[in-house]
Amino acid sequence: MLEHPKNEQENSHELVARNLESRMLAAAKDENIHEKGDQIIAFSKKIKEKYSNFGDYLMYHVLVGSTLRTKPLFDFPGEDSVQKFLDDLLK
Repeated sequence: MLEHPKNEQENSHELVARNLESRMLAAAKDENIHEKGDQIIAFSKKIKEKYSNFGDYLMYHVLVGSTLRTKPLFDFPGEDSVQKFLDDLLK
């Protein structure tokens, strides 16, 4: 039986989220974690100010280490992408 495309996309989003969560945990052992933590806080504040529905996005919850109760949107567009921000930060 073929999986519905939306389910494939949801699975892909979950994989991206888990990968970034793992990388963030590994980065927590980095000696520059305080600087990265400050950057994460600043980026999360920017997102909260720009998007009133920030809590509806899975990637926001990955960024701040929280959980959400509803089926989320995935990520913010363009320069506000949490995935891009974390990929750049965790190089």
